[in-house]
Amino acid sequence: MFLIGLIAQIILGLFFTPEGVIKWTHIGPSAARFEHFRYPRWFRYLTGVCELLAGIGLLIGLWFPLLAVLATLLLCIVMIGALYSHAIRGKDPLSDLLPATVFLILACIVLVAHGGYIVTLLGGR
Repeated sequence: MFLIGLIAQIILGLFFTPEGVIKWTHIGPSAARFEHFRYPRWFRYLTGVCELLAGIGLLIGLWFPLLAVLATLLLCIVMIGALYSHAIRGKDPLSDLLPATVFLILACIVLVAHGGYIVTLLGGR
């Protein structure tokens, strides 16, 4: 399971590092999506920062697993927000929820793979 978690971690890190930058540079459809959801511009920037930090944290977390856990928890929050945005605010079709759902599942796989570090984070042994 650890190898699958490691692969998921790399995929997420490689995807969300540039995705966070895209939110800042208005490249692609992200700016229009945030307008569709009726979010203010600062929220798109905040989301971009969170995605960038999560992506970098996941990649650096290859050497520091506790950082990977923290980055993954941040990414889970962002993906839950994405699901809410598509389903509730955007009233988008279910197919638009698929990417965020897949990324949330991959993030959960990373958390399961790093289960021992989660226990450490919570103060256990």
